Amino acid sequence: MNRKLTQRPLRQPLLDKRAVVQVLLIEDEASYAGLVSLLLKNNPEQEYEITIADMLASGLEQLGSEKDFDAVLLDLSLPDSKGIDTLLRLIDAFPNTNVIVLTGTSDRDQGVRAVGAGAQDYLVKGEFEPNQLYRVLRFSMERKQILMRLEEAQQIARIGNWEFRPSENFFFASKEVYRILGVPHGEQFFTYQDIQQAESPFYLLRAQEDCPPEQRAFQQDLKIQRQNNQAVHVLLNSRRVERINQESYFVGTLQDITLQKRTEELQRAQQLSEETARVREQVIATVSHELRTPMNAIVGMSNLLTQTPLNKEQEEYVYSVQEASHLLLGIINDILLTSSLQNDALNIEESAFDLPLTVRRIIDVLKPKALAKGLLLTYALSPPLPQRVRGDKQRISQVLYNILGNAVKFTEQGQVVLQVNWKEQSSDLIQVQFEIQDTGPGIPKDQQDSIFQAFNRIHTPGKQQEGTGLGLSIAKQLAERMNGHIHLTSEVGKGAKFTIHLPLKLETEQTKTTPSPTTPSLKNTTPPRRILIVEDHPMNQIVLRKTLEKEWSEIDIVIANSGTQARQVLENSLFDLILMDVQLPDEDGFSITRYLRTVLSHRHATTPVLAMTAQTQIAEDERYLEAGMNDYILKPFNPEELFEKIAQYVK
Repeated sequence: MNRKLTQRPLRQPLLDKRAVVQVLLIEDEASYAGLVSLLLKNNPEQEYEITIADMLASGLEQLGSEKDFDAVLLDLSLPDSKGIDTLLRLIDAFPNTNVIVLTGTSDRDQGVRAVGAGAQDYLVKGEFEPNQLYRVLRFSMERKQILMRLEEAQQIARIGNWEFRPSENFFFASKEVYRILGVPHGEQFFTYQDIQQAESPFYLLRAQEDCPPEQRAFQQDLKIQRQNNQAVHVLLNSRRVERINQESYFVGTLQDITLQKRTEELQRAQQLSEETARVREQVIATVSHELRTPMNAIVGMSNLLTQTPLNKEQEEYVYSVQEASHLLLGIINDILLTSSLQNDALNIEESAFDLPLTVRRIIDVLKPKALAKGLLLTYALSPPLPQRVRGDKQRISQVLYNILGNAVKFTEQGQVVLQVNWKEQSSDLIQVQFEIQDTGPGIPKDQQDSIFQAFNRIHTPGKQQEGTGLGLSIAKQLAERMNGHIHLTSEVGKGAKFTIHLPLKLETEQTKTTPSPTTPSLKNTTPPRRILIVEDHPMNQIVLRKTLEKEWSEIDIVIANSGTQARQVLENSLFDLILMDVQLPDEDGFSITRYLRTVLSHRHATTPVLAMTAQTQIAEDERYLEAGMNDYILKPFNPEELFEKIAQYVK
């Protein structure tokens, strides 16, 4: 038949003696069909209803009818079908059918093969008694139900069982084995001879045959290619069963472990990703330290050089060194901040600050660069702009600085304007809008999205711009971390406008009006008499010593080159203040500080300790506070900031 009929679910075995068992007998020999019918009807313990079909085609039609059959007695020699193919065609159309094969005396081997192909049992015509027929029918129904439940369990577990006996040329594999190997069940009947062929999909089941006889168990993890070229991972388990005075045979299982392998691969990929992120963060931190440490010497020496008599040409050289140093520091800071953003290691901290003052200071910082290019840099605040708001002042300043700095850098003539507007969203929340408009070359539409990607820059013909292309990427990510966003509108030749939307909270607590902070006169403060510098880098030792001696000529400075030397000095001497390098060759500055706060607390319980470090994340992890340090100075340091902090802690 060309039409494949729909299989009905198999009826539960009716073992109640009063139930009627429906049997389909497919037999073309009328006398034998009549005999089987008579035997079944004369069974005193069970009532049977027999339906007879004389060809395979009519039998298939009966199976597709409304009647549910508990069992099918199938003759393998029919007018329209011969041999094992008769069974395969029936099972292919109705795979859940309970089939008992009827075979002739000369075809006994064919009955064994039929069981291997999916029949529940077989009977040899003329050789079975009525009770045997009854038992076979009953057991076949019970066995079919058990096998169906087993198949369901195997399908859920994605594991199938198999068996082969070389001496009997017998091979059996459950449906799940066929599914795992990608072989349609019922389309082809495989014998032991078939699976001996290397091209057979079942060939891998014979792996234990090559092992020595004393090896009773075998396991192998394989990656195989199905007939449809789909790759699957399988776990083969095999066991050799010894029979007395007979050749051994093999049983085993085949499990589809593709999902497990994919899960393991994902776990390994995740572990690799986490390890890569950790190593990357460590490398960036190390590289940053190694770069900022010599930069501290360069910046410090150039600062010291400006305090000596210089002619005009020398002043220009020093200015060039300072400009290049600041540019390099900006690049290092951008790379570190990008790493923190990628690793989700950046915290947004909310505090009260003066918004108009913050805007003015950013403009003041960038104005010299704008004036040097002949640009007009202005700003306008939409009145009445709230003075005090709550947000992350440092990150907001960085967003504005990056975008304003970019506008100044790329604009050759004209102006850069910052307009600040706001609108109230609730009683304590406002939406602030910063519009930065320039008269630069503009940005092509096809590049407006990509400029917010890291390390991406707009290339202007005939011009080479400094920087890494991280500024806008950092600004965008920071704005989004603060629940805001950045919008760009631009046209080539007509400049660009960046609009930054940031939600900020209004500061509701009343604060006392304090005068604008001014740099205290260090001449009127108590000068430090004795300072310990714990620093292993020779150039940085010179920079710190010379910087301090120029400010306080009478100061006594002691230098320790390592953690061990610092411990020895601290055990025997007192100091007004300690400048502690965090990263030393033998131990870190945190452990030394903990040592003097605990073991040497009788001497240094209150001695001020300022961390000197090139690690910019020190402000975020607060390890310096946990170790007992009072504050920190970031390398390269600003001399005025250093003096102010020393004056703050030396009383």
